Amino acid sequence: MEHVKNLNNLSNFMQDKTKKDQYWYNLLVVAAFSYNSILRYFIEVFERIPFINYFSGFVVPIMYIFLIAMCLKGILSFVRLRDILFIFVFIILLLLTWLIRPENGIYIREFLPEILLFYLPFYFLGLSFITNKSMINWLYRVSLVALMINWAYLAYYYSTGRVFHIDSMYESYTMLLHVMIIVWLTLRKLTITKLMFSVAGFLYLLSMGTRGPIVILLSFIVIYIIFKTARNIKIKILFFILFIVLSYIFLFTNVITEIVKWISTIIESMGLSTRVLDSYLYGHAQDSIDERTNIYTLLWSALWDKPITGYGIYGEYPFIGWSAHNLYLQMCFEFGLIVGPILIMIFISISAQAIFRNVDPIAKEFALIWVCYIFIQGFFGGNVISFYVFFSLGYFLRLIRLKKYYIKILRKNRVPKL
Repeated sequence: MEHVKNLNNLSNFMQDKTKKDQYWYNLLVVAAFSYNSILRYFIEVFERIPFINYFSGFVVPIMYIFLIAMCLKGILSFVRLRDILFIFVFIILLLLTWLIRPENGIYIREFLPEILLFYLPFYFLGLSFITNKSMINWLYRVSLVALMINWAYLAYYYSTGRVFHIDSMYESYTMLLHVMIIVWLTLRKLTITKLMFSVAGFLYLLSMGTRGPIVILLSFIVIYIIFKTARNIKIKILFFILFIVLSYIFLFTNVITEIVKWISTIIESMGLSTRVLDSYLYGHAQDSIDERTNIYTLLWSALWDKPITGYGIYGEYPFIGWSAHNLYLQMCFEFGLIVGPILIMIFISISAQAIFRNVDPIAKEFALIWVCYIFIQGFFGGNVISFYVFFSLGYFLRLIRLKKYYIKILRKNRVPKL
């Protein structure tokens, strides 16, 4: 049936509306997502070149202004009044928190330029994001470039005799989305080249010495496989048996320990961090767990003094000088034990609708990347006010609205309801 065929190609729906701006929009997206992983290296190079270094600080802002100007009309076509109101209410809430809680205002003032110029625009980028083949190919290629550049920088770094003795959480999370995209497309269509880049991406995250990105990536792989094989009972049984076998090996033999020691020796010989592996081998992970437990205990104790109202946006910063290291605790601490859980459930509902009510497999799987990135990271890190939360919220709403709009067209043309 023709309407079924059309529903299976939602990624191309309304594409003609922005087709002439697709090239500039693709450039804007990859520029936005690759600033920390690619562009910053070029900026550092330009800053070391005489005469050019005087203009290096203007190159990126001018580039973004130009790209936004070229795409503005197309982006605004996806924006509704409720989106403007959402951003307006959020800014008002920030300013009111600054006024009512001066201790929070110190941090709001520090982060406000980044929020207004970087985080909030990602919401509109998500609202206008079209998950078509062209866009995914661009993201895949820029992820490969980012991976190669960051490995090249590591090669340069340890060639100078320097060694990573501590974790590099910033670099690890910066590259995580790129690696997840590479792994995702490898799982979609396995080739030797894609597999090699996926392994290189995994080793890069491993060498950065942070456990969080490794957990997120592995969780995404498992969830993706289950997601793709949910209707095949034989494969589900096979994965269950495999899980039992691997669990037995992990719990009752020293095979894993020997493998980890071997990998640790190789990575250490390259001058890279082995913190993740050392945590497994020597129990150093417990130190990090104890630190987080102390933070959680402190914040929960303070929260019980104001369980209804909470402490407002960035309310945990006056207590610990940083985020709560748990997105769910942060929501409760800042908005209270009533509003906080409600906001969490709303976001979970929006995420679920974007995945399960969407029939476009590419859009579903791309949304799954963001769900894993946010919700799994939320257990041991992350921040509510961040580019990935605003982008994913906009993107999820985009998918929901697109489905509703398409169903409306089907009903208008008296097509049988699916």
